[in-house]
Amino acid sequence: MDEVKSDTGWLHSNPRLGIDEFMGWVLSDRGSLPRRFSRMVLVPHEGAEATGDPDMPFRAPNANNAGLSESQQRLLQDILLESLDTESPCGYALYAGYNVPGVRKHLKEAGLGYFRGRLAYFAGESKLVNCLFESVEETYGCFHQLSYLWDLEGKWCFSMPPDLDFTTVGCSSEIADRMLATPDLRATEGIQVTTGGQEADSI
Repeated sequence: MDEVKSDTGWLHSNPRLGIDEFMGWVLSDRGSLPRRFSRMVLVPHEGAEATGDPDMPFRAPNANNAGLSESQQRLLQDILLESLDTESPCGYALYAGYNVPGVRKHLKEAGLGYFRGRLAYFAGESKLVNCLFESVEETYGCFHQLSYLWDLEGKWCFSMPPDLDFTTVGCSSEIADRMLATPDLRATEGIQVTTGGQEADSI
């Protein structure tokens, strides 16, 4: 498919992506990434196919939005663990759309913040090794989909909201090259643009 252009750079003036700054971007529904990164990569979720539409480049045929398959999650997790410091501080956000009795109170007691806009999320921070797919499911259960994962210093970001059939990754060239070289991810290079539609400078 053709390279996908996507609006990024809303938080470009603030290099650090703290919980409040990042979730402010999430709730704003603006752009596919909170800031410009060296590279942008898109990963279609299980069953999703290319549409040719730059605003919605992948879509799954089923009525419910598809998520990353378990094998895709493992591949992405391995790339991160092999490329980054496992102790580095990260932020993460879990989808909070399932109304499970007592869960909101439990997650708030666990120290996660509750953020509600068009969709609702619980967000917190920990070291990378505790924020990945397997750790999140083991800690919080399968009802709380990992929807965002990012480096608090703003070096990389995974955006995988529950209402889209693809994941957008802003990252270094090293991570992007590894993703693009992993056939089972079906990853595609993206082009970051500013709000005015111009191609964004890499940082």
